[in-house]
Amino acid sequence: MLRLAAVQARRALGQSLATKQAVLTRGFAALEQEEAPIQPPVRLFGISGRYATALFGAAVRDGVLDSVSADLDQVVQGLRDSPNAAMYLMDPTISKKDKTETITSSLADMNCSVQTVKLMGAMAENGRLGQIFKVADDFRSLVRAHKGHVQATVTSAQDLTAEQVDEIKKALSGMLKEGQRIELELKVDPEILGGLIVGIDDKRIDLSVVTRVKRMSHAIRTAFS
Repeated sequence: MLRLAAVQARRALGQSLATKQAVLTRGFAALEQEEAPIQPPVRLFGISGRYATALFGAAVRDGVLDSVSADLDQVVQGLRDSPNAAMYLMDPTISKKDKTETITSSLADMNCSVQTVKLMGAMAENGRLGQIFKVADDFRSLVRAHKGHVQATVTSAQDLTAEQVDEIKKALSGMLKEGQRIELELKVDPEILGGLIVGIDDKRIDLSVVTRVKRMSHAIRTAFS
């Protein structure tokens, strides 16, 4: 993804890339102020929340929400697929200037949206690239809330059939507000033995066999203690 072998060549661009990066960083800072009137669907906190919220506001204003989402998915997947690229971006011995020049140039070559380039350039300049995975997660949360999507995680002891998945979706959809839609993430964990563990946002329903066994064991120990 990030052409690390070409870092030295990019340095030769020197002043041109430095100037472009400065414009991008200033643009992102101004963008945060311009987007203040756009209220995010949920409030996020911390460094990653600040970057994600600013990017969300810019993407909504410019009508490129889906494009920016695709950009971030591509960046995150690229870093996961290329440990060397991830190590380069997180390496504290490499200057912020070199990282900024490399990443802004690489993302531009990938035809990423200007909003994504500004975000990554600002994060590199501020030494926050280590937050990129969390920023991407926070951004996805904003996009889901904006579109009325509610993410639910269902953990089962074995793969569920299509019919079972449909039944679960129908049951969970009945808990939603009008206009909301369930996005189901399925996980398999043989250790729960049977039953289901369902999580929606910060709520969790544990209907697993292993939990029922633990409760029974606790009740027995308590009764005979």
